[in-house]
Amino acid sequence: TVVKGVGRLALELTTLGYRVQGNEFSLYMLLASDFILNSGTCNPTTPLTLSPWLLESRNVHAADDPMRKVTIPDIDPSTVLASEPDFSMAAGDFITIYSHPRETAQWDAIICCFFLDAAPNIVEYIQIIHTMLNEGGLLLSFGPLLYHFSGPAMRPDDLTISNYQTRFNYLDARYLESVDLCWEDVREILQNIGFELIYEKVGVRSLYTADRKSMMNMAYRCVNFVARKKKSTEAHQGGEPGGAATVPNDGGGTSSISLQAEEGKGDSSKNQQFARGTVPMEESE
Repeated sequence: TVVKGVGRLALELTTLGYRVQGNEFSLYMLLASDFILNSGTCNPTTPLTLSPWLLESRNVHAADDPMRKVTIPDIDPSTVLASEPDFSMAAGDFITIYSHPRETAQWDAIICCFFLDAAPNIVEYIQIIHTMLNEGGLLLSFGPLLYHFSGPAMRPDDLTISNYQTRFNYLDARYLESVDLCWEDVREILQNIGFELIYEKVGVRSLYTADRKSMMNMAYRCVNFVARKKKSTEAHQGGEPGGAATVPNDGGGTSSISLQAEEGKGDSSKNQQFARGTVPMEESE
């Protein structure tokens, strides 16, 4: 499993018996993950105590709300890692690491949480993931389409793309090259690259680092989907893409995970147990 950004997700997959590799680019997230996973001093008996809302003065219900404390972690990572599972972290850019030929067809599943829209080019991410997967491998994703590299809007006086790029030449070039695709376009791209969408749930309400007691929170209406990499025989058969089970829902960290079944423990065949068929898509409230 390759996990992007969320070490807890990688650790929990490890407990299920899979070979897991986490991937993260942010030094801050890597340091935090290393401290919790490897320090040996951060556990439920001697937890780390945080006050994440201490400096907040707006949208507060009660005077003592900002002083609430949170203790982490709620499980002891050392008990999981004591058995020396096949668990690792790859520090660096997702594209740089996983576009290498050695990663081709090496993974049974990629699991992404608030990750795909962090790409400068979401199509490139999907292409790399397709290359990483074995035939029949799964891409499982949950998140919105915030597009972290979405550039500033063009103005009427930006008569050409060149004018626009000149006006914002101080920005990282990726902000000026990002294409912000809607979910319907992303779904079609997945199928054109060689995935079969076998599960889809839209409008899943999700918060992100939110204070549930605050008078204001930003809520995402995410897409949760599972796509299977078609086998070479299927890819050459042509015809219409396979149907997906679409389940709208209003219920509710940037990360990607690659998954391999560890012999005698995890069973990658379990990942194939998703109902097929088509359910009419409805927009949730």
